[in-house]
Amino acid sequence: MYIQGMAVQTQLFILCIGFGFFLGVIYGVIAGIRKVILKSDISVFIQDIIISIIYTVLVFLFLLCVCSGELRLYTFLGLLLGWIIYYYTFGCLINFLFSKLSLLKLKFEIKTKKSTKIQ
Repeated sequence: MYIQGMAVQTQLFILCIGFGFFLGVIYGVIAGIRKVILKSDISVFIQDIIISIIYTVLVFLFLLCVCSGELRLYTFLGLLLGWIIYYYTFGCLINFLFSKLSLLKLKFEIKTKKSTKIQ
């Protein structure tokens, strides 16, 4: 084991921010699709458990490959910061788009029910 220089630690921190942002995007898309398709609380709970397990494996593999398996506070802070950056920037856009898509789906379902009642 060797002592990493400040440049290497900064690079790893930036990579962790990027990976946290990436994980946020994945969750945002999955949550958006879930908002449009699923409504059951049980299925949402099960999906959250599965996503948490997948995220744990992905973060473990990321830390193993990029950080040589070393657990450092700045890596977890970088992952958290990346997710926060996603949530308050790109996450708002994804949430807005999937909300509009959910509204369109609801309007389509209402029109479909009305047209089936007429016939």
